[in-house]
Amino acid sequence: MTPTELRAWKDAQALGTTELARILGVDRATAKRWLAGTYPISRTADLLIHAIDRAAATSAATSPAKS
Repeated sequence: MTPTELRAWKDAQALGTTELARILGVDRATAKRWLAGTYPISRTADLLIHAIDRAAATSAATSPAKS
């Protein structure tokens, strides 16, 4: 995952940097470094983001349609 992809995901989820860090289980400074591209995004964070996306897609696909 690139910093641009991470920022797009963060924005799509309407998250601030503090919330992003909390969800990914890292310090806010680490999240800022990832977003700035000064620190490589961990494989664990990348996998967690993809797992969150898959869970959200599965949940949306199995939820009853709202009228």
